[in-house]
Amino acid sequence: MKLLLNHLNINVETKLIINTIPTLISCLVKNVPNLRKFELLKGPEMICKLLKYKPTGSNEINDWKLVQVKIIEFLFFYLVPESSHDKKERVVYKDGCERYNMEQKVNILKEYLNNNVIEGLVNELKESKPFGSMNNEW
Repeated sequence: MKLLLNHLNINVETKLIINTIPTLISCLVKNVPNLRKFELLKGPEMICKLLKYKPTGSNEINDWKLVQVKIIEFLFFYLVPESSHDKKERVVYKDGCERYNMEQKVNILKEYLNNNVIEGLVNELKESKPFGSMNNEW
């Protein structure tokens, strides 16, 4: 996980960032222990910093748009609930990991992103349902 996260910074070539994000998703999908490790290692903060980065050169601006698209795709994935529970109390499963609903994930992202950005992502995710009904149990 640390190796992948090392590639999520503005000093890394954009093509490497673009290829790292889908790899990261593959490591996280339905793998709650990896998701919690990603969060522990400040992964959400790194992703959000990349989204907010403002490149200066014209070539860099064009390349960076592709990075931002991958980041938006990642954030859609990240916001998918790991459980259909909507309770306020912690829900811990056999693997010892708590499952987060969408509201809990929104609260994590609120530390790093503007509320309007997060609301837009959540609304689009709920309307378009790119991952289906989202009644998941990971």
